[in-house]
Amino acid sequence: MNWALDPDNWSQSEVGPDFEVSLNKLSEGVTSPVSVKYAVLVDASGKPLDCRAITTGHGNALGDLGCAKIKQDYHQLVALAPGSPVSGVRTTWISFTK
Repeated sequence: MNWALDPDNWSQSEVGPDFEVSLNKLSEGVTSPVSVKYAVLVDASGKPLDCRAITTGHGNALGDLGCAKIKQDYHQLVALAPGSPVSGVRTTWISFTK
C-alpha cells in the first residue's frame, strides 16, 4: 500500500512476484531474472482453468512452464459478485532465475 499527500509524488509499485522459479538454463540471450505476467482464468472456486502469458519476448517455453506452475500451485481467493462466487481472469507474475 502506498500513501502520499501530494498526488504528483505518488507512484504505483508492486510487492513482488507471485512465484519465483529457478531454472538450470535460460534461452540464449535472455538475462536473469525474467519477469513474465500471466492472465489466469479461474473458476468460481478459485481453481485455474486456463493460462496465457501476457508478457512478450520470452519465448513459448517460459509461457508453457509458467502456466504449468500456475496450474499446479495457484491458489486464488474466490471473487464474489452480489454474494455469490464467480469465475474471472486474474493476473499472476512469475520471476524466472538461473
